[in-house]
Amino acid sequence: MDEKLDVYKADFEAERTAKETLKAENDKYSEDMQNLHRRNQQLQEEIEMLRENRDYVVYPSQRRHAPTTTSTPSSNGYPMKCPKCNFGFTTLQALENHVYRCIELDENLP
Repeated sequence: MDEKLDVYKADFEAERTAKETLKAENDKYSEDMQNLHRRNQQLQEEIEMLRENRDYVVYPSQRRHAPTTTSTPSSNGYPMKCPKCNFGFTTLQALENHVYRCIELDENLP
């Protein structure tokens, strides 16, 4: 009888541990999904803003996350670049808006 009880107890403990593990994984996936949803929403808003403003320049030949220094506007009209992702902008306001969002996106990633 004691052996049967020990088997049931061990089975119960294993099932409880498995349920706790699954719940923790589910919670993690749920949080990851919420973060990805927020990031997707921010990117969609940024795309819409960029479409409306048309004051940016994209350099397709450069890597997206290559670090560079931000240049200041010059008299010859060279665009300013985001130091994080190399997106080019023609106005300081657009650059500032983008940089804040670009940094905020990385902070929200898991």
